[in-house]
Amino acid sequence: MIIDKTNDEIKEVMLIIVMLFENNTKDYILYSEIVRNLNISRIMTDLILNKMLDQKLIDNKKYGNTHLQLTDEGKYYAIEHKLIK
Repeated sequence: MIIDKTNDEIKEVMLIIVMLFENNTKDYILYSEIVRNLNISRIMTDLILNKMLDQKLIDNKKYGNTHLQLTDEGKYYAIEHKLIK
C-alpha cells in the first residue's frame, strides 16, 4: 500500500522555492538550486514539481525547464500555508 504524501511533499518543496524566491531579486528560481536544497531524490523532486506545475503553483513557460517561476497561485499557497514571515 502506497501512502499518498503529495500535500506534505508539495509543502516541503514550496518551502524551498519560497525561501529561494524571497532571497533573490529575479523573478525565477533555478531548478538546480531547488534540487541542491532538498533532501529528497532528484526523481522525486521532478515528480513533485510536475504536480506543482499541474496545480499551477509554479510555471516554466517563460524561461524553460531550468528556470521556474512562482505563480500568483503559488504565492497565495505560500501565504495560506504560512511559508513566509
